[in-house]
Amino acid sequence: MKQVCTVIYDSSQFVEFFQSDDHLSLSMLLSSFMAGTKFIEIDDVTLPQCLQQHPSLIDLASFYGAIECVRFLCINDTINLSHFDKIGRTTVHYAAMNGNVQIILLLREFGFDMMHTDEEGRTPLHYVIMRNNLNAIQYLMINFIPSYDPNISQHYAHYAASVGSNFEVIMFISYFFNCVDFEQPDENHISFYEKAIDSENFDFFSFLLDHNIKQITDDKGYLPIHMAAERDLPEFIEALLEKENYKNKDYQNEDEIKDQFPEGNILNSFYESSTFDNFWGQNDLYDFNDISLVHKVDNKGCTPLHIAAQKGSFESALILIQNGADVDAIDNEERTPMHYAAIGGHLAIVELLYDVGADLQIFDVDMKTPANYAYIRGRTCCVRFFSEIGCIEDNEDIILSDYGLGHNHRRKRVSRHFYHVFARERQGIKTNKQSEDEIE
Repeated sequence: MKQVCTVIYDSSQFVEFFQSDDHLSLSMLLSSFMAGTKFIEIDDVTLPQCLQQHPSLIDLASFYGAIECVRFLCINDTINLSHFDKIGRTTVHYAAMNGNVQIILLLREFGFDMMHTDEEGRTPLHYVIMRNNLNAIQYLMINFIPSYDPNISQHYAHYAASVGSNFEVIMFISYFFNCVDFEQPDENHISFYEKAIDSENFDFFSFLLDHNIKQITDDKGYLPIHMAAERDLPEFIEALLEKENYKNKDYQNEDEIKDQFPEGNILNSFYESSTFDNFWGQNDLYDFNDISLVHKVDNKGCTPLHIAAQKGSFESALILIQNGADVDAIDNEERTPMHYAAIGGHLAIVELLYDVGADLQIFDVDMKTPANYAYIRGRTCCVRFFSEIGCIEDNEDIILSDYGLGHNHRRKRVSRHFYHVFARERQGIKTNKQSEDEIE
C-alpha cells in the first residue's frame, strides 16, 4: 500500500501517550486522521532539540521507550523502513538514544536496519555508547560487530573515550575486541590519555598508567601532565608523579640487584642482556633517565607550572611546586610562571609563587617583569600586591618599561617632564615639546 505522509506540528498529545505508553489512546487518536494516512512525521519546535529533525511517529515512540506503542505502530503498518530523518537517522537510532534493549529487539523483528550510519557517521551503537547503556552496547556488539577488525575496535574505543563513557563501557569494548591499541591516537592525533583528561575519567586514566601506556605529545607539545595542569586536575597530576617516582624506584632497585652478583655470574649475564630490559618492561611511559615530568616543556618552552599559572590552576600549581617544579623556569619568550600568573591576574598563584621564592625581577624578551604585565593588563589585585611588597616603586618605572627602558634605566631618576611626555604618548596624545634634562 502506498504510504501517505502527514506532518504534525503539535505533538503534545502523542508525547503524552508515549510517556505513559498508552497505545489504546494512540489508536483512537490515529483513527481520527484522514483515511489512507499510514505514515506521520513530526515537525514540532517545542520538542527537545534532538527530536527536531523530522522524526516519524515510531521514532518518537522509540525515543520515549513506549514499547507497547511501538508494537502497535509496527503491527498496524504505520511504519516506513526506508524513512530517515533530516540527518539520516533511523528508528533504531532513536531507540538507541533511549537505550531500551527490548525496543531494539522488537525493531529487529520487524526488519529495521540495526547498524545504519547517519550523515554524521554514527550508527545506533554510537548512541548507546554515548548514553553509557552497557546492556544495549553488549547486545549490538555481540550480534552485529565483528570482533576481529582492528580498525573497528580502535574506532569504537576512541569514540567511547571521546564522549566520556564510563570505565566499564570502555573496558567492555576493549575486552570484546581484544585488539585495542591504547598507544595509538585517533585520526586527529588525540591520544587516549588526552581523552581521559578531557572527560575527567580518572578510572580510565589510572588504567592507562597502570598498563604502562606510553605518553605522547599533542600538536602543542603537551604531555598529559601539561593537559592536567591546564584543566586543574591535581588528582591526575599526582597519579602521574607517583607513577614516575615508582618507576624510578624500580630502576634504582635494578642497579641494586645487579650489584649483588659478581662478574661472570650467570644471573649477572641475564641482567646485562636484552632479556633484562624485557623483564623490567620495554614499554615504559617515558625515558626515566630523562628530566622529570615537572620540567618537561611544550613547543613554546612552557613547563606544566607555566600552564597552571597561565590558567589559574592553583591546586595543580601547588602540587607541581611541592614536587620540585622550577618556579623561575623560562619559556621561549623568557617568561616565568610568575609572568603568566600576573598576565592572567591570578592573585592566588602570584602569592604562592612569591611565598616559595620566585624571582620577581626577571625580564622577558620584551623587557617586562610580571609587575609590568599586571599593570598593563589592568590586573588591579596583582598590581596592589606587587606594590605592597615593594616591587612597584612608582608609575614612572612601569610606563618607562612599556617603552623598553625600564631595565636599563631602572635605578635612574626620571624628570617629571620626561614622565609626562611618555604618559601622554601612551594615551595617543602627540606633543612637540622637547624634553629637558630627560635623564640625569
